[in-house]
Amino acid sequence: MKMNKQLLYQILVKYDSNELFKDFCDSLSRVIQDKYTDDDIIKIVSFTTKIDKEDVDSIDQNVGIYEVIF
Repeated sequence: MKMNKQLLYQILVKYDSNELFKDFCDSLSRVIQDKYTDDDIIKIVSFTTKIDKEDVDSIDQNVGIYEVIF
């Protein structure tokens, strides 16, 4: 699966100004840099109820987070 890093970066920028999303943004940043671990994916999944549904779908299409959930 080819990752659309530009789209993921746009999502990162959207939430980066909110301190409550620091962990989410840190994990998403590591995904964009291809330096992520399973813990980063789990952290992103833990924020799926707090971010916009469109962003969850975009992240899933690029990273496959629904595979972790199910």
